[in-house]
Amino acid sequence: MHGWIEFALFLLVALPVTFFDIREYRIPDFLTFSGVAAFVVIKLLWKEQSVGTLALDLAVGFGVFWLIWWMSSGQMGLGDAKFSAFIAVAGGLTTWFGAVFVASTTGLVAAAVLKLLRTSDRPARIPFAPFLTLGAAVSLQFQGFHRMLPDFSW
Repeated sequence: MHGWIEFALFLLVALPVTFFDIREYRIPDFLTFSGVAAFVVIKLLWKEQSVGTLALDLAVGFGVFWLIWWMSSGQMGLGDAKFSAFIAVAGGLTTWFGAVFVASTTGLVAAAVLKLLRTSDRPARIPFAPFLTLGAAVSLQFQGFHRMLPDFSW
């Protein structure tokens, strides 16, 4: 039962983030910070995760994208790092890894298609939050999918 509530809350934050990033190439802090706060409270109240696990989720989710932001001299925005932290807290690190994989793959394909179709020499700006949202939604929906497969271990 909690899964649907958490998924609905995830969408309540992720969809506005996606639309903001598409339209304005930025992600408002109030969306990511309130989303992180809501999930921290929910996970602690439902005793789903410890404070240490949530802190690790936050550190990895934010830290990896902060490092990308720092190494790229700001080519990727810090809003993506905050949104990544939200995804890590909302779904845990397993979901986060799946989200980053799907987002990177679909983002790379979209960038390649845009590059092929583009006639201008000017580089295109591509918002990354829509890809993170897609990746997180896919990852959240297939969370636990491996448990539905038969166990063939001897």
